[in-house]
Amino acid sequence: MSNTDKEKALSFMSLQSQHLRLMCQNYPEKVLDRVQEITKGKIKFALDKCLEICEEFKQIEACAILTNKMTNYLSSATWYISLLTKEDLFNYPILIKQVSQSPKIPHFIPYPGKNEKLKNKDIMKNGLDQSLIIRFDYIVRKVMKICARDSTENFSEETIDKMWFFALDQIFKIKNEQIKMLKKIKDTKVDNIT
Repeated sequence: MSNTDKEKALSFMSLQSQHLRLMCQNYPEKVLDRVQEITKGKIKFALDKCLEICEEFKQIEACAILTNKMTNYLSSATWYISLLTKEDLFNYPILIKQVSQSPKIPHFIPYPGKNEKLKNKDIMKNGLDQSLIIRFDYIVRKVMKICARDSTENFSEETIDKMWFFALDQIFKIKNEQIKMLKKIKDTKVDNIT
């Protein structure tokens, strides 16, 4: 490779980095699509450099996708679970309201077939906004798939157990925090009535 080819390659990488940075700053909602194109190989960009930029701009789901592609499954599961723990990214009171207003809740099947997907799609078409239910389901399924993939690719029983226990522990923590929040809301309503 000649010096001019190296210079062109470095210049191209620099432009790619700058483009992603500008996208993170000015169009954060489009970053996820860009990262998916990068991980699918449609756009040539070093995954580690892309991850570094996404971490800098707190693009959580993009980081989860990148670390999953880089086969760092524990990190990927951690990023996905952090989506469920951030109040500004996931509103549990609205989720609870959506679930309580739904006449039917989709069946949770870790790896749904075509029939189950169609059944759940029909349930979701009942006219109510159930976007958080769908989002929650999507994230939990992603974490389960990552844990399953890690289990099949990782032959160390210790690390397999660590991955599953970590994921379950985090989900239980979320559940317990939400129960505390609901009790606090209930107590506040009771205090306001009396």
